[in-house]
Amino acid sequence: MKPHFFLAVTFGMTFAACGGDVATTTSEPSKTYCELACDCEGCSAVEFDYCTDEFEDLSRTAAQMGCEASFRTYNACLETRTCELASLDRSGCDDKFDALSICMGSPPGCPTTGNGVCDEPEGSNTCAEGSDPDDCAAPAPCMSTNNGVCDEPEGTGTCAEGTDQADCNIMLSDCEVYCTSIQSNCIGKNAQYADKATCLATCAVIPPGMPGDTMFNSTACRSYHASAASTDPSSHCIHAGPSGGGICGDPCESFCTIVPKLCPDIYLTAKECMFECSNFPNDEPYDASDTTGDTFACRMYHATIASTQPQTHCPHVPEMSPVCL
Repeated sequence: MKPHFFLAVTFGMTFAACGGDVATTTSEPSKTYCELACDCEGCSAVEFDYCTDEFEDLSRTAAQMGCEASFRTYNACLETRTCELASLDRSGCDDKFDALSICMGSPPGCPTTGNGVCDEPEGSNTCAEGSDPDDCAAPAPCMSTNNGVCDEPEGTGTCAEGTDQADCNIMLSDCEVYCTSIQSNCIGKNAQYADKATCLATCAVIPPGMPGDTMFNSTACRSYHASAASTDPSSHCIHAGPSGGGICGDPCESFCTIVPKLCPDIYLTAKECMFECSNFPNDEPYDASDTTGDTFACRMYHATIASTQPQTHCPHVPEMSPVCL
């Protein structure tokens, strides 16, 4: 009951970190809370359905506990909230929230729930016991561990921190070696990443491969060419970079390995990604200076930057890019 309660109340706080267009207009009072939050802050269809289900669960639970009136008052308040700078202003409903919490026997709300940090007394101690259950609960097991892809937050982000050590510990070590090498040997017109942080975050979603690989779409292959670039950067840097340069992966193969993991809302299937990628003009070699232009290179650049700034750069990746024109 409590997890549903706080998820429903604070779920909208997570929308701004998700994919989807961000509306900047004031929301209409006639819409539901989830519609308001989604329109204002952006969300996927899955997130919208989740918010709706959680709020319906909260409504039923409140009714069962004799708190239906408090819920209606709180819900009515939420449905009058307005969008301010791409953030739904919920502050005017704090007193209704507290009244509903008290009625349902729940602790006061935690404004920072769902941020990945436990804020109850055993954590940062900035929220009451029981008010931050999502962050303070033991993480669920990672169902995709030991598959060669880091799924913790620094990788695909589909698993909790510390639950995919089999992939992330090895991968981060390999990525550190690779990114140190490519950032040292591929510079200027041969640069492949905007900075080391972008390299590390992109590397985390590339298959690790086998030590000694000189071909195939893998970190190992790219690491080999990043090292070889110390003596011949013009030949090896393109192969060491995220596109693979046709040696460490076909450009579209590399693109469609990276993008679905860093920007999961763009393509529904790998086939869709490969089809669209095949239509990108690819008449210039990729490097990290390709920030504009209707090219594969521009879209690959923004795909790598999306590894650290997804909200800004994921919209620049697909065919109808507002930047890669």
